[in-house]
Amino acid sequence: MFVFSAKDDLEREPLLRGRSVLLERIDYHARWVSNAILSKLNSLPDEVGGGLIVRDNAGKPTGSSDFSHWPHLSHPLIRRVRRQCNGSD
Repeated sequence: MFVFSAKDDLEREPLLRGRSVLLERIDYHARWVSNAILSKLNSLPDEVGGGLIVRDNAGKPTGSSDFSHWPHLSHPLIRRVRRQCNGSD
């Protein structure tokens, strides 16, 4: 299975390195975040109802996620990520 490691891929781009980056697919069912966002979140739940936090072989979040079953964008984890991206947390 191919896994897009958002945090590592975003760090390769000099203009994005070290920045808080949140990318959302147009239908909001997938998200990608940078290392800067992940480091500010401290911890992520092992399981998320209706979604999946993609992890590498060591169990660390890759920065990719699939939230195809989340009914609403106000889910607490999404709100945390957006606050971190906006620098308000």
